[in-house]
Amino acid sequence: MTRIRRQFDALRIVLYDQHPAHSSPEASEECRSRRSRSMWLLAKAVEAAGGDRSWALLPR
Repeated sequence: MTRIRRQFDALRIVLYDQHPAHSSPEASEECRSRRSRSMWLLAKAVEAAGGDRSWALLPR
């Protein structure tokens, strides 16, 4: 799920990762690594546009 809104002269994009936990530690680590690479790409796009970003990992 993604939420996009404008607040205090800033565009805010919030991404929620809602897929279930993986059954094996190997699959979980592979998935975490893939998500990390995706977030790195998003960070580069935000920086290129002159923006700022913050990341938070919140437990379910």
